[in-house]
Amino acid sequence: MNIYVEKKDEDIKDMVTKTLDAMMQGGIFDHIGYGFHRYSTDREWKLPHFEKMLYDQALLTLAYIEAYRVFGEEKYKTVAQKVIEYVKEI
Repeated sequence: MNIYVEKKDEDIKDMVTKTLDAMMQGGIFDHIGYGFHRYSTDREWKLPHFEKMLYDQALLTLAYIEAYRVFGEEKYKTVAQKVIEYVKEI
């Protein structure tokens, strides 16, 4: 996202937000217990694989926090908070 901050290129913003939105709305995000599953097992990315890796939680939390900082959209802050909540519970 630093390149977006430098260049203010809307194509970069669209790419980042489309990716983050799809991940948080799709099957790899656990909408009940929170956290992100490692990957999906179907073509539509709706059926998650059971693994949730701690390093994925860390990197995705940073990505969503940075998206919140740069774009100011509450949904990114909310996802980051839910992932942190998941990590605190494991």
